This record gives sequence, structure tokens and C-alpha cells, in this order.
Amino acid sequence: MTLTDEIFDYIVSELEEKRGTELANFQPKFLIDQIAAACGFKETPPQFTRQLIDYAISNLSVSKSKTQRATLAKV
Repeated sequence: MTLTDEIFDYIVSELEEKRGTELANFQPKFLIDQIAAACGFKETPPQFTRQLIDYAISNLSVSKSKTQRATLAKV
């Protein structure tokens, strides 16, 4: 997988600007692992796409119940 400047900027924008999440040192590995797993499941070559990045970023948040606010996953 190749991380282009465009994809990097998209990830930072999604995390910081749209979701209000601070950058953390665990996120790069987590995102890559999520994308690689999704590609493996789909039997496609690992690749950065906006759809896969959105999927991986959505997995950073978990919710315990409908009444509790989502929190960052502890990886």
C-alpha cells in the first residue's frame, strides 16, 4: 500500500476536522490493520481508498450502549 499526500491529508482531515479526534500514535497501525483485514476479507489487494479509510476510522469509536456517548477504542 502506498500512502500518498492526498490520502494522508484526507485521514488527518477526517480525524481532526470532521470528527474532532486528536491524532494518536496507535492510529496509523490500527488504520492499516483495519484496511488490510477488510481487503483480505474481500480478497482484494491492500489499498488506501476513501471508503476503506472511512471504515477503519469508524472502528476507532465504540459505544457501550445507545444512551452512552461513543469513546475512543483502547488499542
